[in-house]
Amino acid sequence: MSLKLKPETLLVKPTAAKACQSRNGGLTPRFRCPTLKLNPNDADVLNDFGLCLSYAGRATEGVEVVDKAKLLNPHYPSFWVMQLGMIYFNARRYQDAISELEQSDLKDTIDVPLYLAASHAALGHTDQALASMANVIRLDPLATVERLAPTTLYKNASDLNHLRENLVKAGLPE
Repeated sequence: MSLKLKPETLLVKPTAAKACQSRNGGLTPRFRCPTLKLNPNDADVLNDFGLCLSYAGRATEGVEVVDKAKLLNPHYPSFWVMQLGMIYFNARRYQDAISELEQSDLKDTIDVPLYLAASHAALGHTDQALASMANVIRLDPLATVERLAPTTLYKNASDLNHLRENLVKAGLPE
């Protein structure tokens, strides 16, 4: 006898924006994230769910979820470091964000220098924020806050404004 699953339960690693958020930007109830219900100990799904929580205004809980994922998979992939840095920024744990993002081997992806610049700006590290922002501009010469701040992901306007304000402090044009 074979097990018949709905197509949405076959997702191995749902993305934070699609699988765990509703259309209005709010986090769907945990039981509505099919892969999390199917296997609550899937480290990749937990890692993405942690990012979902941070976008939903529950970044502290998101850090805890990612910590559990790291225990389940101590040899986690490098993109987790980037995502954890973003979650730490959303949790207002800027030094932790900087530590994670500086370890990332994905420095040529826009999110690493973007959140690194915002984290440095939040701590008043002007020189480091400007240096990180120079990397953002190198990667995307047309970068602006309007283009890069993920407006559709944050449930709370205050969390989006937190990111946008720190990107402006770091020198990103609006």
